[in-house]
Amino acid sequence: MQSLKISNGQRHLCHADGTPFFWLGDTAWELFHKLTYEEAAVYAKNRAELGFNVSQICILAECDGLRGGNAYGRKPLLQNASGDFDPAMPDTDGEHDYWSHVDRVIGLLGAYGIYAAVLPTWGDKFNVRHGIGPEIFDAGNARAYGKWVAERLSHHDNIIWVMGGDRDMDLPRHFDIVRAMAKGVRAGDRKPHLMTLHPAGGISSSVAFHHDDWLDFNMIQTGHGTSQYPMGLLEHDYALCPTKPFVDGEPRYEAHPINFNVANGYFSTFDVRMGCYLALFGGGFGVTYGHHCIWQMNTEPLPYHPFTWNESLDAPAAKQLIHLKNLMLEHDFQHLAPAPNVFSNGSKGYALADEQRILAYVIDGGNISLNTTGIKKERYDVALFEPVSGEKRMFGREKNMGYFDMPVKGLDKVIILEGVDL
Repeated sequence: MQSLKISNGQRHLCHADGTPFFWLGDTAWELFHKLTYEEAAVYAKNRAELGFNVSQICILAECDGLRGGNAYGRKPLLQNASGDFDPAMPDTDGEHDYWSHVDRVIGLLGAYGIYAAVLPTWGDKFNVRHGIGPEIFDAGNARAYGKWVAERLSHHDNIIWVMGGDRDMDLPRHFDIVRAMAKGVRAGDRKPHLMTLHPAGGISSSVAFHHDDWLDFNMIQTGHGTSQYPMGLLEHDYALCPTKPFVDGEPRYEAHPINFNVANGYFSTFDVRMGCYLALFGGGFGVTYGHHCIWQMNTEPLPYHPFTWNESLDAPAAKQLIHLKNLMLEHDFQHLAPAPNVFSNGSKGYALADEQRILAYVIDGGNISLNTTGIKKERYDVALFEPVSGEKRMFGREKNMGYFDMPVKGLDKVIILEGVDL
């Protein structure tokens, strides 16, 4: 696999040879920690078949990742003389050691064409807050640990480094730890892998780290609190200077209780799909999908996580996002930009556009009016794209009069206006 880099326009990712890369990510935080190699192969095969090309995974995992062994009963770290799990003492002895398993699974993902977006640690290992912990890092051992992890794993081309781990930076030492670990990873990295940071819910990595030279692109976590998608986070990051690409790395998950409360019900397939479309139409370079029962590799259905991980692999939204990926690849997505002024006469939606086309995402339907003066062609073909099925219905060719009106029925559709030469 080719390594990834930032595209020339500073808005997207591309392969090392410059070809476009559309990030269709999946959230699999506990993959290293919970699954055997054979189970990981089931996961990887399924995700590749559904078009996913990134898996977001954590080494020192959230679900008691220090005290609880992996699927083979192995732990990532040894305990020192004080009985503390020590980042300077990785357990690499014997068959099926934790780190060899991590290494093999990253290679497995690569064989399926999937990049591993790897967190060296979940954030509760430096800011336990509402997690399990224990806190084991300071700035000194964080740098050394980051360097060792990079030296151990960076021979893989299919790695993207992710710092942070879903925790706020409450104290100055938290910033020091994150920056030290990032610098350690950079020092030990054998290849030019990209790096970002996974923030806490409702914020972006840009808030504290946008100007850090190790941060290649920003990651937003819009989170799981409400069905109202926070477009302001995307607008903020799109307007930043210097320009850096961004992606919503943790939107609302399929089958996740709304605002973490089962009494509120669960995010629906539509909620999840809409969140992904908005993350992209707001200027992101791709989308990340998540399923509440897959990220934790759940094996026991309970009200808070109602399915097992393997029966959740073919959940509806997971199967539908390949249509978005294909739509973007078909329409030269790296030349498109958010176009908030496309909608007119009170109609609402979100659009991507360039001088050749408009892709207008409409959530609720209605009578849609579009300003077409940005299309530098005298005529355009009209199509309506169905996010659920990927079906594209053609409606003929129109003369470009500077506006276009179309009634749209039902939930979420994409109107496509494609400029054509006479």
